[in-house]
Amino acid sequence: MGRTSDLVCLSLDGWLPGAVTALGMRTFLIPVAILAVEIGMAWHPCHSSDRGHQWFRDPVRAAVRPSTPTSSAETSPPAG
Repeated sequence: MGRTSDLVCLSLDGWLPGAVTALGMRTFLIPVAILAVEIGMAWHPCHSSDRGHQWFRDPVRAAVRPSTPTSSAETSPPAG
């Protein structure tokens, strides 16, 4: 859909370059100044030890971690 439409998507710089190439898409710098956006993951505590949820979370975390700085929110338990 992205390759055959006029849709625009904002993404992390250099993220998934193989997919961009394979889909024949082009990337451009954003022509305006924008603030950084923190990306986080959250799940209900009852799922924290669920093997299926871990199976899903771990690869997602590994995929985005190289592109985003580690924040204290990732390593600290939620308040409350």
